Amino acid sequence: ASPFVPATQPSSGQRVAIIGAGATGLATAHHLALHGHACSVYEKTGRIGGRIEVEFKRPIEDWVIAGELKILRQLGVTFHFDRPVADTAAFVELQQRFNAIVIACGKTEPASLKALGLPATDQGLKVNLTTCETEVQGVFAGGSILKPAQPLIKSVGVAKKMATPISSRAAITPT
Repeated sequence: ASPFVPATQPSSGQRVAIIGAGATGLATAHHLALHGHACSVYEKTGRIGGRIEVEFKRPIEDWVIAGELKILRQLGVTFHFDRPVADTAAFVELQQRFNAIVIACGKTEPASLKALGLPATDQGLKVNLTTCETEVQGVFAGGSILKPAQPLIKSVGVAKKMATPISSRAAITPT
């Protein structure tokens, strides 16, 4: 049997890069795709799962991964596995190609955030908590990158919270 794939809104013309294929990144891609945005997920490893596999040391069954990828791909989400975004040049390239960027890559050290050219303190990345937007226009963050011990279900809720301002704002022109 084929999985249920919800209807999407017509294409918005917006392109969104999502860094991280864990619970927050995948849920954000899902919500944005439903709003007609073209989403590209960049994952430093070769598979989805993020914190579920890393912190909980619980591998996700291959059939579950295949099913989730099938649904997201049918929604128009593209995946770039083994593609870390680890330096300023890679991040700037995404800024030039996409209307918005979502950082959902899990717990990240401030030095790594600074290597991307993002303003970070010893406590981590600064965001406006009402919109999940960083100090850099069009760059959003959520999930474990902001709250490492956050329950997975809250990470999924944050994804919907992030998708709302991205979907409702006027188009952001890539730099």
